[in-house]
Amino acid sequence: MRRLESVEPAEVVLQKPYVSLFSPHCIVVALLPNHFPTRIDVSRGYHAMQMDTLRWLGTTLQGFVDRPSTSAGGILNADNQLLLTQEVRDSVHVARYVIGIIDRTLASPKPSCTALHDVMVPVLCGTSFAGSEDDMIEFFIALERAADFLQQTRRHVLSLLSKTAAKRHIYRFERQELGRHARTAVTQSLARTRIFYGGAPVLAAFALAMIRQAWAELKVDIYRQIGLATYAWQ
Repeated sequence: MRRLESVEPAEVVLQKPYVSLFSPHCIVVALLPNHFPTRIDVSRGYHAMQMDTLRWLGTTLQGFVDRPSTSAGGILNADNQLLLTQEVRDSVHVARYVIGIIDRTLASPKPSCTALHDVMVPVLCGTSFAGSEDDMIEFFIALERAADFLQQTRRHVLSLLSKTAAKRHIYRFERQELGRHARTAVTQSLARTRIFYGGAPVLAAFALAMIRQAWAELKVDIYRQIGLATYAWQ
């Protein structure tokens, strides 16, 4: 009889691409499947709003870290399975790094109304754009254009005839429409952007946080425009 030789397991070497394989739609839905979970409070000033948005960003990224799934990156097939699975792992490490920065910022906040940008923009440039400021600026421009629904909402609210109607529309928009519009805007922006491998979840979460923050600041502007007393702000 001929002796059967044991076969050594084949070693798989992955050559990671430069650009993320994540599907913009899949990662955005994974991070914000429904609506923003709580009322966006604007009664405590701009600094508190920034801290709330940073806290939301950290919590959202922590949810991704706690429940990483390849379905958040896209639809698996024979061509992308190994690379996408590895990118999910890499993305978890990147998200943990960013969460650490957010936690330290929240623990020792600086009295600045630009804390969100001061903290996150340099981090994004490295984690999601591999140091390319031009790519990052292009993304911000695309996101601003896609988020035009916020200004459309502002114009509609200011056209209403009473403060009661304005408050009612703001509440309904925030609870029923803001999340859906935010997902669409961020997905469109990500689809036009070259994202560094492993940086898609952080970028998607930050973009959602930016829209959340923009809406909060817009609410303050609307309340002032309609002459709503500050004690009635929500």
